[in-house]
Amino acid sequence: MSRRTRNVTGEENTYGGTQGETYYVGEDKQKELGVSMFTCPAEQDLSEKLHEYFLLPAHKDDSDRFALDLFIHYNVGVNKDNILCPKYMKQVFETYGIDVPKEIKDGKCPVCELESKLQDKSEKMKLTHTKEEKDAWWKDNVAPLRAYYGKSYSPEPNRYLAWVRPALNEMDEKDIQFFLMSTGVYKEGVLAKSRNRRNEVIDLADPDNPYILYFKRKGKDQIDTKYSGYGADAYKDDAGEFIPMYDSWFEDVPRYTDILNFKTYVEIKELMGVCVVSDSKKETNDNEVETFFENDLNKEKEEAPAPPSRRRRQIITPDEEPISTDGEAEGDDTSTEDRQKDVDEIKSRVAAKRGRRVSIEK
Repeated sequence: MSRRTRNVTGEENTYGGTQGETYYVGEDKQKELGVSMFTCPAEQDLSEKLHEYFLLPAHKDDSDRFALDLFIHYNVGVNKDNILCPKYMKQVFETYGIDVPKEIKDGKCPVCELESKLQDKSEKMKLTHTKEEKDAWWKDNVAPLRAYYGKSYSPEPNRYLAWVRPALNEMDEKDIQFFLMSTGVYKEGVLAKSRNRRNEVIDLADPDNPYILYFKRKGKDQIDTKYSGYGADAYKDDAGEFIPMYDSWFEDVPRYTDILNFKTYVEIKELMGVCVVSDSKKETNDNEVETFFENDLNKEKEEAPAPPSRRRRQIITPDEEPISTDGEAEGDDTSTEDRQKDVDEIKSRVAAKRGRRVSIEK
């Protein structure tokens, strides 16, 4: 039993818990390595179309699995870039014993940091908004930032990277392609087919005993696309013997990290629209990021205008200078001469009132 066959039994996630793909798969790297992307469109009228392929073994220095887990942030920043999440991809490489690329060695991801902040805000909205408002806000602001499916305590990859070869090409032709599998194709079309009716594990990528995998696809957009008809047939001759793969099919399979594009924490911040000072490496306030992504549900609740500043009443005695109860009013531009005139006038009025009181008592 191969390592890959044994690994099939342990496909559970271990990352902190039980489309423009070319953004994270470099076109220049494709040309350099001589590989291309396996595409699986529907028919021109969007009806079902059959796709067949051989699943190739991974590079000898990579984890011997059917495919590599990918955690992708979609539509990042104004340019709607798709990027691999440094946080979760680091965990993937460490889990599978693959060297972590230098760009993501720190495992820090500004998109995940923003998601965490907005998730906290979403929780606080339970006290101030209806459930419908909170759920709508979460769907618009938090969900799009996630690089995974499922729950945060048990995240699942939103894509899988596999090496394949189209089954309809000439049998001796070298044609290595990378297949960015959806979760449905991987789980139903690969994992589910890797066991026979007796629940025995089948190594679908065994070069000596290969299988042709297939599925059908219809529709175009993410909502309309449907996959079905998953299957796996042994690749045998008329005598019922397996036809081994040609060495040229898989001997030049690249490493996963050779084809993938990774971005640093600072580069992702810049894609998000956050200015980064290159010399001091100090980033701007995170509020700028929140402002970039958030929808404000409280626009109708405008802050009341601040009350105008005013001077407190002065307490004046006949023989003393005026005493303010809280000092001079901020922004008061009255001259000293004018103030003294006011003081003299008030003293005269106080003295006059006292004079009248004395005459009345007599």
